[in-house]
Amino acid sequence: MSVLINADTKVIVQGITGRAGTFYTDMAVRYGSQYVGGVRPGKGGSTHIGLPVFDTVAEAVKQTQPDASLILVPAHKAADAMIDAAVEEAKSAPPPDLSMADKDVWADGGSAWRN
Repeated sequence: MSVLINADTKVIVQGITGRAGTFYTDMAVRYGSQYVGGVRPGKGGSTHIGLPVFDTVAEAVKQTQPDASLILVPAHKAADAMIDAAVEEAKSAPPPDLSMADKDVWADGGSAWRN
């Protein structure tokens, strides 16, 4: 399976208000990428570098309908950020796709989640 990202891909940034989130989002927007918002719990309703900030991925998805999520959070928060993004994606995925993903993840005893 390939992931295709191009100039039309709408992106949200999890961790947009942090140092890395600010730097890379600003650079991407200047380059012409279509960033549509960001997520930072506790800062929802504000804007950051000209983009709306939401408290949750669910709110960001509902308002901006992104195609992708870029996760730029501290390491100790990365798992939660990935789970939030995956849960939102799973809500719109066809059941056969979810079944295939589940088989792939657990085919080797779930080691993909432990590495």
